[in-house]
Amino acid sequence: MARKFAFDVWKERRVGCFQLALPILMVFLLQGCLFPTPIVPFPDIVYVPHPDAAKPDLSSEDLLDLYSASPNRDPDGLGVLDTIWLQSKMVLNVWEIERDKEIRNKIAFARSDEKHAKIMEERKAFFSRHVVFKGILIAWDPDYADPEWYLPEGVYAVDDKGKKFSPLRVERGPMWGYYERSFVRTSEGTYTYLESAHFIGYPIIVFPKTIVSAETRSITLFYAARQQRMSFTWVFDPEYRPKVGVEVPGVGNSANPLWPRKQ
Repeated sequence: MARKFAFDVWKERRVGCFQLALPILMVFLLQGCLFPTPIVPFPDIVYVPHPDAAKPDLSSEDLLDLYSASPNRDPDGLGVLDTIWLQSKMVLNVWEIERDKEIRNKIAFARSDEKHAKIMEERKAFFSRHVVFKGILIAWDPDYADPEWYLPEGVYAVDDKGKKFSPLRVERGPMWGYYERSFVRTSEGTYTYLESAHFIGYPIIVFPKTIVSAETRSITLFYAARQQRMSFTWVFDPEYRPKVGVEVPGVGNSANPLWPRKQ
């Protein structure tokens, strides 16, 4: 469906209309009416319980917040990979989140006890063999909100030992497009017609369970393109300080793990 959307995201009808559009966009962001995501990005490095020891007493909403990370769009000092907004996020979708979703689905779909038990058994078995990331990617272009656009090399995970893992499956998920059309009065007293759009993708990325063992201290999910990459990091050891980026000769390193959110 997203392929049918217009790819001309911003159409400027006068010089300076981009600067005029920014205050309007900020008003919508503050009102929270553009998209169902946090106005303030989550940290790009989050300290969370190990996926095999998630807190079952928390609600699914609390777990979603707990296991959500927003992108560090320049972990290596190579330049900002600005394909998605900072308000985007990826969620390490632990079993407890999936379990709560299926409990609600039982009610929503009026499943019998027998069917619900079978589905729960199948889903739990799947999560025992896989690590699943789900996300909300927000971008000016529908391609950028689609994780398949970063393939074949640009979607992968790296653990605290530096071992790289490739996904078993990368899905774009649903895609939504939002358009804004308005007339803005200029300082000369005339009006400028503005069109803007943004796109929201809901990707699903599946890895083998081996990417997170009992000894794993952290895992980082990467999207890479244009000789740059962005990172989302989950740390399972409260004493561990991850170093996400790598030293690039003549470039340095922009990783900043000083302000993670501890849980």
